[in-house]
Amino acid sequence: MFSNRDIVCFSTADWNTPLPTNKQHLMKRLAVANRVLYVETLGTRLPTAHPADVRRLIHRLADGLRGVRRAATRIWVLSPLVIPWFSSHIAIKVSQWVFAGKLLRCMRKLGFDNPILWVYNPYAIHFIEQIPRSLLIYHCVDDLSIVPGAQTVALREAERLLLEKADLVFATSPALFEHCKTSNPSTYYQPNVADYSHFHQAAEESCQVAPRMLQFTKPRIVFAGNLAPHKVDFDLIGFICRTRPDWSVVLIGPKWEGMPTETLRLFRTLSNLHFVGHVRYEALPSYLKAADVLILPYLVDGGMETVFPLKFFEFLATGKPVISTSLKALQTFAEIIPMASSPEAFLQAIAESLRGESSDTPREKRLALARANTWKQRLEEMSRHIEPKLSRTSAL
Repeated sequence: MFSNRDIVCFSTADWNTPLPTNKQHLMKRLAVANRVLYVETLGTRLPTAHPADVRRLIHRLADGLRGVRRAATRIWVLSPLVIPWFSSHIAIKVSQWVFAGKLLRCMRKLGFDNPILWVYNPYAIHFIEQIPRSLLIYHCVDDLSIVPGAQTVALREAERLLLEKADLVFATSPALFEHCKTSNPSTYYQPNVADYSHFHQAAEESCQVAPRMLQFTKPRIVFAGNLAPHKVDFDLIGFICRTRPDWSVVLIGPKWEGMPTETLRLFRTLSNLHFVGHVRYEALPSYLKAADVLILPYLVDGGMETVFPLKFFEFLATGKPVISTSLKALQTFAEIIPMASSPEAFLQAIAESLRGESSDTPREKRLALARANTWKQRLEEMSRHIEPKLSRTSAL
């Protein structure tokens, strides 16, 4: 794998987000042999008057005024102060004037010379023209236009420009790959993977079940992740709870600030639905160990056809039975885990898993698949595409 390089990462998530994403996982591993300047999100949607958005804006202002800060060995974090109305030409120009200069000063201070620009946020295209670079990588992990409040036209235009200029594109789902490939022939399919050793702790006898999970009666049907209504099929979850009141359905993760009030009101009537809230990443295996079945109850429309869930390989690494809705990106693995196309089929798949597996073979297949899809392996694959590009730019 390449080493001794400077990398400037334009993320769509803040460094200390409650739910670590592929951005943090990859940048931490790249920083073992390289230096990383992690630029927190430039924004992907317009802020609202919701208290969570107000708190985030205040926090961002405070971080932005602090300047660059060290987050870990060979990792620095910069919080951009930008005007998030990227559909406005004036807002873009003001943001460029304010932030582009700050970014260049920060790079000079750290001694970042001719870095790799690793971009997750298409809006970064408005800030990178002045940055000398050895390589421009677009890592397409989401269709950001489906996020509620997103400036769809501005996002798509920024992505079009980014795809035109990128030296290399990685896409995490078949749909995103096909989308990017039409604009950039140097596009490669690289799905999300998992930290196998971390999540496999849930399969080890030495791992103790989190005491909080013991208060929920068995069987426990568990999901851990981003509880966002534009991603998770809450109608499906409600159906499971109402149909099988003898099952405990446990949701781990922070409630999305845009959760509809009527949905929350309905959930309060379901005595077997339990919201655990945010759990630290380090503690997740002890929570997942309590599960009898792990579920991926994602919506299969509304843009989710582009998603390859980060949770897929993480859940497989626990060895637990996993049930998913029929996501397009997971169809390749239909022989490994059941994928249901209706609420009734999803319920039946859970029931069959609870009845037990006839042998250890399904469990071993899940573990083998998870072992073959780790961040180390993914970075090695990406490096095989990156290193030839770096060699060519170095030779110029």
